[in-house]
Amino acid sequence: MRIKVKFFATFRELFGGEEEEIELESGASVQDLLNVLCDSDGCRQEIFDESGELRRHVKMLKKGRHIQFLDGVHTELEDGDVITMFPPMGGG
Repeated sequence: MRIKVKFFATFRELFGGEEEEIELESGASVQDLLNVLCDSDGCRQEIFDESGELRRHVKMLKKGRHIQFLDGVHTELEDGDVITMFPPMGGG
């Protein structure tokens, strides 16, 4: 299945662009997607904490819904899903 991932703000630099299409096996989860995307130690350290959990500052949406309100990194992906990743935003 094909998943499109859109990156915003500092994640564009971390992942090397604005978006990427990833081919995953049927039944893959957000965790599987992150394992493919985070292909360097530096990237893994930015996205995961010391215990391997997704860092709190990493915001991910599946079809516009925050994965924390779905099944977290265990959220199952479907062919054609669009995942949006962004760091916390601030401003005033």
